Amino acid sequence: MDLLCPYCSGSLEADDSVAGGKAQCPFCEHKFLVDKTGAGLKMDELAVVCPGCSERLVLGFKSIGIKSVCPLCGQHFIVSAPEKAPLTDDTPVAAPVSVVKNNIVNACIVGGMILFVIVCAILCTLWFRR
Repeated sequence: MDLLCPYCSGSLEADDSVAGGKAQCPFCEHKFLVDKTGAGLKMDELAVVCPGCSERLVLGFKSIGIKSVCPLCGQHFIVSAPEKAPLTDDTPVAAPVSVVKNNIVNACIVGGMILFVIVCAILCTLWFRR
């Protein structure tokens, strides 16, 4: 499954067994939760489904038991606790996560780095010719 790190937005690829568990981003090293749909959540976040429009909402754990309002449909609902206990920092990472090969992003980063080096070389050459 494809994931996005909720901390750095890095594109990741993980085994389907990670859903409902925890993963660690190879870019920023943050550990994060992976909900059943395969979406990445920060450690203090909770994914809930609006009972009115079935939209997936991300809320903090502090909102459990509190009346909330869906920003899309206006439905009022009480946020219920997750079916199983929330994962903590001590919970082991479920499976290794690898980097998704995103050629366009990689090409832009490398191209920008090359352009930066060329501009620096030109500026240094002009500076030392004085």
